Amino acid sequence: MPERIPHNSEALKARFPEVYQEFFSKCALVCSAPRAVTWVGEHTVRYGGLTMRQSLPMRTYVGITPVKTPRIKVVSHTTYDPLVDGFRNDTLPREEYIDPLEHHLLTFLKDVGGYKFDSGFDIHILTGLPFERAIGAAGSFLAALFSALLLHNKVLSVKHIKLWADRTVADLQKDKELMFDGVLRLIWKWEGIIFDNPSAANPFSALLPSPTPIIFAAKRPPMTETLQGFLPVERLATGITWVDSARWWGARTSEVFGKHVGWPLPFDWGVISASGTWLLRDAVFSTAKLNSELLHATRFAKNICDTIFKNLTPEDLPDFLSLCQQGNQPQLWQEYIKPLHLLSFQAFMRFKKIIESGPALPEAQALFEVLYKAHSMLYILGFSSPRVEQMVYWLRTLVHEKSGGVQIGIKLNSTSQRGNLLFAMQASVVRAWMPEIIAELRAKIDDKITLDYASWIDGYDEEGGVKIEQWLEEGIHSPLLASDAVRVILWNKKGEQRIETSAREEVLKKKHDLLFDCIVHHVRVAGKECTSKELPSQKATVAIMDALLSAEGHRLHNRALPESGYTKYRNEFQGKITGPLVALIKKRLKKDLALKVEGTLTDFTVSLDPKGFDIAVVKKLG
Repeated sequence: MPERIPHNSEALKARFPEVYQEFFSKCALVCSAPRAVTWVGEHTVRYGGLTMRQSLPMRTYVGITPVKTPRIKVVSHTTYDPLVDGFRNDTLPREEYIDPLEHHLLTFLKDVGGYKFDSGFDIHILTGLPFERAIGAAGSFLAALFSALLLHNKVLSVKHIKLWADRTVADLQKDKELMFDGVLRLIWKWEGIIFDNPSAANPFSALLPSPTPIIFAAKRPPMTETLQGFLPVERLATGITWVDSARWWGARTSEVFGKHVGWPLPFDWGVISASGTWLLRDAVFSTAKLNSELLHATRFAKNICDTIFKNLTPEDLPDFLSLCQQGNQPQLWQEYIKPLHLLSFQAFMRFKKIIESGPALPEAQALFEVLYKAHSMLYILGFSSPRVEQMVYWLRTLVHEKSGGVQIGIKLNSTSQRGNLLFAMQASVVRAWMPEIIAELRAKIDDKITLDYASWIDGYDEEGGVKIEQWLEEGIHSPLLASDAVRVILWNKKGEQRIETSAREEVLKKKHDLLFDCIVHHVRVAGKECTSKELPSQKATVAIMDALLSAEGHRLHNRALPESGYTKYRNEFQGKITGPLVALIKKRLKKDLALKVEGTLTDFTVSLDPKGFDIAVVKKLG
C-alpha cells in the first residue's frame, strides 16, 4: 500500500494551484495562521494549568474584501478533505461561528475594541483540514481573521507582524506598542463571548511566530459565576471584562530550553482523526455536565458524612471531608483535574530532556509512557469516550503487531470527546506499515478515519505565527496570482460592490454591461470595445466614471472630478463625456444609465446610480 502523500499547505498549493488562485483572486487582504497540536494541557490550561503546543505546516487562510454595506458576511469556505484527497465547499458551524461573526463582530470591534470600521467585509476562508478536525482550528481561524481586520483598519501594520517574529515573548507581553498583547486579549474577549472560560492558548500559539513549541499559561481573576456551558453572544459588555485583568505567561521553547540538539523531534509523531463532526461548545457542555455531577456528588457525601461524623471536632475529621465541606464548584473542579496538572509537568520535563539531549531512546520512551498515562487519566475523568478508547486499543495493538513490540504514546488531542488522537513512537519503525494500520482502523471502527498529520511526511512548520499573504493596498501580492493579474472592482445590478483579483484576459472575456479599464484607458459596453467616434475621450471617461463609482453616494462636484478639459464647463462635459456614454449604453443595452448633471455652466455636480447594471473597473494591483 503506497505511503500517504503530503498534506501540508505548500504541498497542497503545488497540487491544487487553481484552488488557491481562485481564493486569492477574491480577496483584497489575506492573512494565514497555522493549525496546532497540544502535547500537554489541553484541559488544564483553561484552569490555570501549563500547556505546550506546536504549530503544524497546515494553515488556515482568511481573506477579507471591503464592501460598502456595513456588515460582515462569510461568503465562501473551501477546505481540503483527506477522505477524497481534494477540496470541497464547506461551511463553519453556524451557531458557533457564522451567526456571531455576521451579527455581532462589527459591534464587538467598535464597542469592546474601540475600532470603528467605515465598511463591511466579505470573508473568504481556505483551510487545509476540515474544521471538524480539532487541531487548533478555532485559534488559527480567529488569529488570521482578527489580524486581517486590524491590518485593514491600520491598527496593525506589516512592521508589527515582523517584530512579533524578532522579539521575545516577554517583550511582546511588556511592550504594548508591539500590539501583540492587545490583539491576543481582543481575540480572548471574542472567545469569552462564544465559549465559556477560554484560556487564550489557541490564539496565542496561532499568532506567535515560532518554529519550536510554545509554552503558555494563564490565570483569570476569581470566577464570579459557575460554569454554565455555552455563553450567549448578548453578553458583549458584561461577560468578558475579566480578560482585561487576566494574566498570561508564555515562551518559545527556544527561549527557555537549552540548545535544541534534539530538534526536530527525534521520533515519529502524527495525528489521526477519530472522525465525526464536533463543536467546541460540545466540550464546554461536557465539562459543565461533569462539573455539575461533581458538585452533586460532594453534596451527597457531605449529607451522609454529617451524620457519620457528627460527634467529631473539625480537627478530627478525615481529610477527604474538607472537599465536601467546601462545596465550592471551581475549587472542586481544580481538585478533580489535579492529576492532569501533574502529568503535564512530567511530560514537560521529558520534552526538555529530549530537546536538549538529542535522540536518546529511553527518554523518548518515558515521554510516550507519560502521554499514554495522560490519555488514560482523560478517560478516567470523563473527557474521552468509548469510541476513542476503541481507536486507542486498536492503534496500540496494530503498532505492536506490525513492529514486533514497539512502544507508542497516544493521547486525545482535543477537549472534545470526538476529537483526534496524537501519537508518537520510535522513528522509522512503523512508517512503512502506517497506511496498512490506517486501513485496518477504518475496517474495524470507521471508514472515515484519516491520518491528518505525519511528521515524516508533512514536515515541520519552520516559521509559525500569523502571516500577511496578500495586501493589495500595500503592494503585497500572492505569488499564486496570475502574471497578468489585475484588481477588479465590481458592482452588481443591486448596486452592491465587491473586489476581486483576476487575470486581465479572463476579465475581458466576461461580457460586463460596463467595463472601465484604468490600465489602458478603454471602455467596453456589453462586452465590446468602443471607438473614438462613439466616445470622444475614453481616457477621460474612464477616469471620471472611476471617480464617481468610488465617491460617497456616487456624487461629485465638478471641481472634485479628475482634472480634465472636459470638467470645467457643463456643456463640454455633457457633450463629450456623459451624453455619448448614455447614448451608447442605450443603443447597445437598451437601458437608461442614471447619470445626471445639475448646476450652472461652471458650477455643477454629477451623480450616478449604478443599480441595474453589471459594472467592472479594472486597475493595476496595489
